[in-house]
Amino acid sequence: MLITDPKNINFKHCKRLFTIGCSFTHWIWPTWADIIAKEHDIEHFNFGMPGQGNDYVLQMLSQVTREYALKDTDVVLIMFSTFHRNTFYNYYGAQFKDYLRAGNSKKVEEDRSAYNWVSGSDLVAQIALDDKTTNCDRGWLIRNYAIIDSITTIMQNSVYKGGYMLSVDPKEQHIFDTTATETYTDDVHGLYHPLRRSQLGKPLYTFLDHKLNDHVWKSVSKNMEKADYHPYPSNYLAYLKSIGFDISESTEKWVAFSERIINETENPYTLDQSKEWPFSYYPKRRLPL
Repeated sequence: MLITDPKNINFKHCKRLFTIGCSFTHWIWPTWADIIAKEHDIEHFNFGMPGQGNDYVLQMLSQVTREYALKDTDVVLIMFSTFHRNTFYNYYGAQFKDYLRAGNSKKVEEDRSAYNWVSGSDLVAQIALDDKTTNCDRGWLIRNYAIIDSITTIMQNSVYKGGYMLSVDPKEQHIFDTTATETYTDDVHGLYHPLRRSQLGKPLYTFLDHKLNDHVWKSVSKNMEKADYHPYPSNYLAYLKSIGFDISESTEKWVAFSERIINETENPYTLDQSKEWPFSYYPKRRLPL
C-alpha cells in the first residue's frame, strides 16, 4: 500500500521499519530514518548507503522484499538520492586485482559488505568529457523518473506500507551538480508530473531552502574533507514535522543530545569507530546480496 500522508501509517500495528536511500538516509549521525525508528521504538533495518544513486534504491528494495518476506506489518520508507549518480556493484576489490591481471578466475569467498557498492560523481557534464558512455542531464532525468515511477507502482501493489520522499526536487538537481547544462526537460517533467502527488510532502532541500550544511570538522584524516554538507539531525527533525510526522518531546531531546555530541567532536572517525556511538559512515549490517 502506497502511503502519501504520514498520519496514515499506524506504527502501533507495525513490527519492522525498512529504510533505503543514500547518505541522507544512513550517515555518521542520526538521519530522518533513525529519528522515525527512535520515535516508534521499532526494529529498524537501515539500508541507506552513502554515495549511491536511485538504481541502488530499486535493487535494494527488490532484495529486501525477498530476503525479509515483507508483510502487512512492515513499513518501507525511501528517500531518493540525487539524479546524476551511477551505481555499481563491484566485487572485484583491490585484493582481487592481481588475480585478474594474471587472467585467473579464482572463486572468491562470499562477501556481502557495503563496500561492494560504489558510485560515480554527480558531475555528469565533467564525466561526459572523459567518458562518452554517460547520460546527459536529460538522460539522467528520464532514467530516475522511470525508477521512481516503477517503485511507486510496486508500493501501490505491495502488502506492506510504503512511502517515499525526494532529497532534491527533479528540477533542482544543480544543487549537487554544478556542471549540468539546462537541457530541454519540460516534456519529461510534464510526463511524470502526477508523481508529485505520490510522495510524502515536499523534497528535503526544498524545505531547507536549497541550503547545504556548513558543518566543519576541526580534525580529519588526509582523505577526508573538513566540511560536511549533510543536514544536521535537527534539520531532519524539522523536515519530518513539516511533512506530517508526529515527533514526541523525548525524541526531540534525543536529537538535541546527538547534535551536541557531533558539535563537541573534532574528528568524525572518533564517532565512526566508537563502540558507544550507534552511527557509522557505512552500514554494518549484512546485505541481502
